Amino acid sequence: MDTGWLEIGVDYLDDETDVAVVFGRRRERFPDAIVYTVMCDLEWNTPIGERQECGGDCLVRRAAFDEAGGYLDDLIAGEEPEMCLRLREKGWRIWRLDAEITLHDADLQRFAQWWKRSVRAGHAFAEVSWRHRNSPKRIWQRNVFRAVLWGGALPSVTVVLALSTAACSSHAPVN
Repeated sequence: MDTGWLEIGVDYLDDETDVAVVFGRRRERFPDAIVYTVMCDLEWNTPIGERQECGGDCLVRRAAFDEAGGYLDDLIAGEEPEMCLRLREKGWRIWRLDAEITLHDADLQRFAQWWKRSVRAGHAFAEVSWRHRNSPKRIWQRNVFRAVLWGGALPSVTVVLALSTAACSSHAPVN
């Protein structure tokens, strides 16, 4: 954790009484080491200001945390964004400050590690958006749509087209 973060976060919560969660810039320790750490560092560089969600590196107002019921312990991933949704539904705000918060080492060296992380994220997108499918906040519904499109529908259409092309060419007259 950055040495000045706690004071910055507490001061902001003291000044902004309708903000439940503050967070800052998480940086990857070795951002240029490999493509996977580049992607992590870019993912964590979210815009400054009011946000819909945060990651795990955050400071949460205790009263808001208790009011929302805290983190759900039965989620495989996505606990922070899910809790942020419940906080926003109760009128609280989530804020990304222009301050360093943590230095992180994802240590993703192989495709299999990145894939496992992506599968967990996809599971979180699906589970959390399904749990809150009736919420007007519509958490992660676009992510789920894109995952279904690129991971399911597009490959299925490709296979069907390939099979139908192969079937048509096998029935073509031979000269």
